[in-house]
Amino acid sequence: MPETVRKPQLTLSATCLTVIALIMCFGVMKILSGLFIQVFLAILFTLMLHPLVHACVRVGIPKWLTISFIIAITFSLITLFIVLLSGNLRQFTVDLNALLPTFADGLEELSKKLNLPSEMDIVSARNVVTQISRWTSSYIFKLANSSLTFISNSLFVALMTAFLLLEIQNYHYKFQTVFSSETSQRFAQIGAEVTSSMSRYLLIKTFISGLTGFTIYLCLMVAGANYASMWGILGFVFNFVPVIGSAIIMAATMAMALLQLRTNPMAMWFVLISMPGLQLVYGQILEPRLQGNSLNISPFVVLIGVLFWGWMWGAPGVFLSVPMMVFIKVLVANFGPYKALSALMEIGAPPKDWTSIDQVK
Repeated sequence: MPETVRKPQLTLSATCLTVIALIMCFGVMKILSGLFIQVFLAILFTLMLHPLVHACVRVGIPKWLTISFIIAITFSLITLFIVLLSGNLRQFTVDLNALLPTFADGLEELSKKLNLPSEMDIVSARNVVTQISRWTSSYIFKLANSSLTFISNSLFVALMTAFLLLEIQNYHYKFQTVFSSETSQRFAQIGAEVTSSMSRYLLIKTFISGLTGFTIYLCLMVAGANYASMWGILGFVFNFVPVIGSAIIMAATMAMALLQLRTNPMAMWFVLISMPGLQLVYGQILEPRLQGNSLNISPFVVLIGVLFWGWMWGAPGVFLSVPMMVFIKVLVANFGPYKALSALMEIGAPPKDWTSIDQVK
């Protein structure tokens, strides 16, 4: 009679120690958020650029020259985007403060035409518009004035990325030297799975985000809207935010069309129709076809990750939430007692012939 294979289970003491270790780990990551964000960004850039560096080295280009050129181009593009976005945001704030009062006047005129009851007095709407204007102006000015901080942080991330790219081939040897063969093999397996999943995800996500930003720019240029380049850059950036990023930029561009293009109905309706259309084509059709099931993470888990890492690290945590959840999923999948957590994080669609307990009853 064959022996039944028992699944490894966590004891109560091991569970308590794991919870305590996680609380301490996340506490340190919360306190030192600035350092950890830059380190993880450098790791992501390394995973995304490593295939390109490897391809250049294989054709005979020196590794140091390849890395220097790629890092210089990447840092220059990031700096250019930050400078363009910062300048456009400052001017956009000024124009927005001029547009919102006229929008309130339009609401007042609309309420008179529709004969709305007195309970829906336009004064309340005007107060809301005023508060939105003040909050938006304050936030955008803070964001625009932080451009030098962003550039200095991106320079530090670029330097870390360069060193990681130079040494990435040596880490397998270092793990074999420090740890036992079984442990080093497990680390190598985790690294290979994370690298494979994240490289594909980041390359496809960058391609789709670039396509989204460029299309937003073209649509707004055709419609004659101001700040088309700013909205294009924001479309590129926000498309990296899972679940809610594309919805935010779609709502923002549509609101901009209602504010700025209301005197040109054809252009306004072109933007109102094209924005949801391109998000549908890129976000719901093209990207799922290209990504396939490479990450295999439940959308609910992704949403929880967005909320948790957004609380941990603020806006950068929202952008890093998917890579962090992928890393956690691969990590727990390679340790026996925690494999159940990895299974819970997956999409896990049941087979067609699967019958639930409720159906049996």
